[in-house]
Amino acid sequence: LARYRFVTSWPQIVGEEVARRTRPESLRNGALVVRVSNSVWAQELSFRKEAILRRLQRFIDSDEVVRDVQ
Repeated sequence: LARYRFVTSWPQIVGEEVARRTRPESLRNGALVVRVSNSVWAQELSFRKEAILRRLQRFIDSDEVVRDVQ
């Protein structure tokens, strides 16, 4: 569980507004799968993907590599 502390830090990673409408679900083959409230927020996450990936690195175990947000 400590390995995935980014789950509890999600609001700090993406911001409060985005965190209210999204939730990290799983890590699969280097991709963070995120549940969104609707297609508008799915598109918003795609626009913010690079920033999210950069911020995520501070919260992920150094052994873990996340290359994508889906």
